[in-house]
Amino acid sequence: MYYQCIIEPKGGHILEHDQWKEDALLDIHENSGVSYYPTRKDTKADIEFMKKIKAQGYQEVKNIGLVFFNSDSAENLFRFANDFDSKLL
Repeated sequence: MYYQCIIEPKGGHILEHDQWKEDALLDIHENSGVSYYPTRKDTKADIEFMKKIKAQGYQEVKNIGLVFFNSDSAENLFRFANDFDSKLL
């Protein structure tokens, strides 16, 4: 499996305003899948990327979205660290 991890650092002053982005990242983790078929109209770059991944022996691409990284408080760092650990380690 090939993992693509999406981490977004976010300043504390816009955490609440950008909550929709964090929700989207978490949705990516739970509900996304990557598949490429020769009959689809994928871009040349997408097709080349998948050829390289398959040549390395990977059969599946898994997207991992994490909660925002924010170092304004210990609570935010702890939340990120827990999410990272639970999804990647």
